[in-house]
Amino acid sequence: MFYVEKKGKEYVKVAGEQKVTPALLELIPKSLLFYNIVWLAEPPMKRGLLDLTIESILTGIDNTHHGVLVRRGKLAWSAKTPGLDYADETNAPNVGDWVALAKHAGQRRPILLDPDGGAKDPKNLIYLATVTDTDVQEVLTTDQVKRIKGWL
Repeated sequence: MFYVEKKGKEYVKVAGEQKVTPALLELIPKSLLFYNIVWLAEPPMKRGLLDLTIESILTGIDNTHHGVLVRRGKLAWSAKTPGLDYADETNAPNVGDWVALAKHAGQRRPILLDPDGGAKDPKNLIYLATVTDTDVQEVLTTDQVKRIKGWL
């Protein structure tokens, strides 16, 4: 696992628990309305002793179903529509919480830590998903995340 720090003018991945840091927030755009931005769980870079190709890693990202909530839209978990009142939701996640997503939910995209670095270098990428509040299905603890097996 990694978190993102800023060293000088560069953003780098640092080994440690995946969490929201001020440097990460500088990289990630603000979300709008009921959309939320989730930093997907960091994918494995190796399988056994073999380094995975970027293509293999990106295929795994499409099946990732959990991550850290980084930004919440202003209307997320607060909209009042006929027959649906999120104001009654007491378990809505906060920024920094681990969340489980619906299968294939949201728009997924990699973000470069160093725009001049290569997009083929997995250490230069973090992976985001923009999801609606209805795509978030559970709020998880760190212990529950550690128990998730696989990426499917």
